[in-house]
Amino acid sequence: MKSLLVAFFLLFAISINAATYYVSPSGTNTTCTNASNVNTPAGPKLQFVMGCMVGGDTLIARGGNYEEPLHKPGFNGFFPSGTVATPTVFKTYPGEKPVMKSTPSPWGSVFEFSDNVSYITFDGINFDGYVAPEYRGFAHEYVPIKIGMGSHHIRITNGEVKNLPDGWFSSNTGNDNEVSNMVIYDGFPASAYLSGGTGCGQAVCWGYPFYWNGLRNKILRNHMYNFQSWGVHLYCSGPGYCNYPTETLVQDNNIHDYGYGDPSRANGILVSQGNANQVITNAVWNKKATALEIGIGTAATNTIVQGNTFVAPPTTQPPPVTPPVPAPVTNWVDIRTDKTVTITGNSITIPKDKNTNIIVNGSKR
Repeated sequence: MKSLLVAFFLLFAISINAATYYVSPSGTNTTCTNASNVNTPAGPKLQFVMGCMVGGDTLIARGGNYEEPLHKPGFNGFFPSGTVATPTVFKTYPGEKPVMKSTPSPWGSVFEFSDNVSYITFDGINFDGYVAPEYRGFAHEYVPIKIGMGSHHIRITNGEVKNLPDGWFSSNTGNDNEVSNMVIYDGFPASAYLSGGTGCGQAVCWGYPFYWNGLRNKILRNHMYNFQSWGVHLYCSGPGYCNYPTETLVQDNNIHDYGYGDPSRANGILVSQGNANQVITNAVWNKKATALEIGIGTAATNTIVQGNTFVAPPTTQPPPVTPPVPAPVTNWVDIRTDKTVTITGNSITIPKDKNTNIIVNGSKR
């Protein structure tokens, strides 16, 4: 009972002492007192105002472009953890559009939620991943939003993301996190990088919105389009580096026009590994390449694919010849595992000039 009372009073103390700060890309004030006044927004560095904050505080960003290294130790570029009752909040000023841009340096991320931080919400914050020519090719696995090991209850919502140089949201064994109601578009083509290689060390930079693992994470109601490869990739490179994606919910997303960089490395949604992941009521369609809509990998178990809609836009056929050229075959769902996969209630809308197969372990069904 005593411990419960202590926890209650700690939560109460945080809630009554929570402060609100403001930041502007053109601000000139450099004290935390000034940062708490909307009429004298603090600055000039966002990282400075972040250093004023404690758990449960709110930071409100005025409109404009922010270009700062917010992920390196020594820059105060880390948001403090909140609590379940009073999360730390970073949100936009009403009617304005703050944009977090790639740092003008070879450093990788715009934001990194360092290991073991929790209960932080980004609401209405926008991101631009454009990399200046002099720094292209430096940043291996350039992923502007990273959620580190042990970090949990990070929520990113109601914003826009453009120019994906390698990927955008990456969870490195983060648990119980959510990305929702984001508009994510425009990959960063490999041809934009310096000669001699790409930033991701591949023939074609992946440029996918989600590279995701960990436990009980949610990817909800996002609109993703015009990128080089996967839209959502549930994958872990191995124990010790990350946890396999488990109980991930991918629901109500609209994913289209993808895979134009390397169709062999592209699905709208790919569940490579993990257990009890759910792919539910997403709309997935593609006219950029021959990439598949949903893929289930050999190491995925107990996957649920339910209520998704696959929409094929009309294709332009070549002029008639003798004998007639058959329409290309599109494989909408490609299952490569002998583990349990439950597929129910999905619908496929196709034009008359298409053939459709369900592929299970390489064979038509």
